[in-house]
Amino acid sequence: MIIQCHLNGLHKKGQADAWPFSDTYLLQPKSRDPYLTLWQ
Repeated sequence: MIIQCHLNGLHKKGQADAWPFSDTYLLQPKSRDPYLTLWQ
């Protein structure tokens, strides 16, 4: 599930705020962009 969210984040990097659900937001609510950058 978490990895799936990461994959969705890489494909929809510009629409991270529009995720219907995102475990990454629960893990890093204050640093979503840097967190996604790590997985790039």
